[in-house]
Amino acid sequence: MKITFCNTAFLISLLLISSLTLASSTKDSSLNKRKTSTQSKKLEPVIRHQLQLDILSFCNYLQTGRPKKLEGVYKSPDGRYVIAIIKNNEKGHDYIGVVCAADNPYWKRGEVKFNFVLRNDNTLEGYYYNSSGNYVPVSFSINGDSLQTNRLIKVNLENNKATADTWL
Repeated sequence: MKITFCNTAFLISLLLISSLTLASSTKDSSLNKRKTSTQSKKLEPVIRHQLQLDILSFCNYLQTGRPKKLEGVYKSPDGRYVIAIIKNNEKGHDYIGVVCAADNPYWKRGEVKFNFVLRNDNTLEGYYYNSSGNYVPVSFSINGDSLQTNRLIKVNLENNKATADTWL
């Protein structure tokens, strides 16, 4: 009887210790998951679609409103594309790049060409969409109020009013 009681007490203490250890590790892992999810969004590619973009209103907002630091009009170095980078509050991404003008039939005004998530280390991570609608991962550093990249150049709207008029 004494042996049975000792064995039972021993088994109960083992179960208690193992359940406390499991609860502690589960709590730690759920805390880590919560920290990770608040620090970074999971970026998903978007299905190719077209948005209603009033370029004149957007340009007025950039000049007289309170734009976020990266918002603006950018062009590709070869001048083939003009893209509006817009702060977006939709779940899944922080900024989108919308086509204002393109020199080819593959892209129409209002189509999403980029989508990004802003990371804590001042980088934008996201996807670039090619003419076939396939996505390619891209990452841009942030320099002040614009992107630091050789793929997009921020357009100074004050100095380029004539150029901006061609996008309207």
